[in-house]
Amino acid sequence: MAEDKTPKSFDAILGSLIMSLSRDQGGRQFLADLLGYNPKTISRRSVGDGEYTVRELNIVANKIGMTAEEILNLALRKYSGGTAAEGVHKLVAEDTVSEAPTNLAAHRKSKMTPKDMSDPDQEGIPNAADSDPDIGGDEPGTA
Repeated sequence: MAEDKTPKSFDAILGSLIMSLSRDQGGRQFLADLLGYNPKTISRRSVGDGEYTVRELNIVANKIGMTAEEILNLALRKYSGGTAAEGVHKLVAEDTVSEAPTNLAAHRKSKMTPKDMSDPDQEGIPNAADSDPDIGGDEPGTA
């Protein structure tokens, strides 16, 4: 049996729709040049592995002779199989809001090791002295 390649998430539907609407202008390469991204990024977005911002949606819409609202309405109708309003209700009901991107500072902090941290940063991190019953605490004269 053939695999169903119909987009499932709203991001995938929107990405696929944007790709389809931009085919006459050059599709993936047109979008990459227009938005300043690598064509592989555009390909990932066209299958829902990444999302378009409102700013990017406006840029694309203006260039292909549509409004962002028209594109969103088409995507919402396709997502719900009904009206745009039903698409919004489906998005809200399924709690399909995309995760916020991790900012660089948070990413760096998550990759830090104790040797990279200041003393105040290390205060909340458990250590061997806190969790090993044989150690029982800090060595005398180190606290």
